[in-house]
Amino acid sequence: MLRKYDPIVAKALLDTLVPENSLVILMANTLETDRTEKFYGTEYSLIQVGGDSFDQLRNPPKVEGIVYPAKNEFIPYGLTLTDEEPHLVWHDEIGKVWFKFDNRFKQPKTFLKLRIETPRVYDTVEHVMLAKLYTAAVNEGLNELVYPIQLSGLSYSLGLEKKGVNLSIGGYSERISDLLRLVSRNLLEVNIEKEKFENLKEAMVRGLQNNKLGKAYARGGYYSRLLW
Repeated sequence: MLRKYDPIVAKALLDTLVPENSLVILMANTLETDRTEKFYGTEYSLIQVGGDSFDQLRNPPKVEGIVYPAKNEFIPYGLTLTDEEPHLVWHDEIGKVWFKFDNRFKQPKTFLKLRIETPRVYDTVEHVMLAKLYTAAVNEGLNELVYPIQLSGLSYSLGLEKKGVNLSIGGYSERISDLLRLVSRNLLEVNIEKEKFENLKEAMVRGLQNNKLGKAYARGGYYSRLLW
């Protein structure tokens, strides 16, 4: 079933998920036991569930408030491979961009790594902290969408380096452009509540204060990396 969808096999598997085939495990230090495991001396009990309790498992009551999740807009549907020869897709005074079909892994996936180059990120201490606060705020603003993005096989990361801000996006090719547009909008206009923004600032201050309490070799390694 992992490689080929078979509705008959799927139905047969679902038919086994019934109370008669279940094994319920309860773990607590307040439970009464009547047996002892011979190797480790673990106390346990085996109880056959029946009667009204078992009937409730067979016919569970409806729970109000449980609904299907909203449609995941990032789920891909077109998974065909594009078998093309390498060709030039972009050429200007900055550089060239070539496309080459992945004939090794043969998956309809794309990985993008973009850099917003600016010398101002690391030119002053204030700019470094503002840049870190900016990336943290962007990630926090997108936090609610992380789960559906990951479910659909997509991922993104935003980080800093001396040359600027790095943005990495990967996953199924059909939805890469949707994710790129979403992240780009949040780069231009950070969508975050004021209270959460204040929490980010407080966490950053605590991190700086705790850094002084770190081990000497860790602090030495950190400062040596800043020199290169």
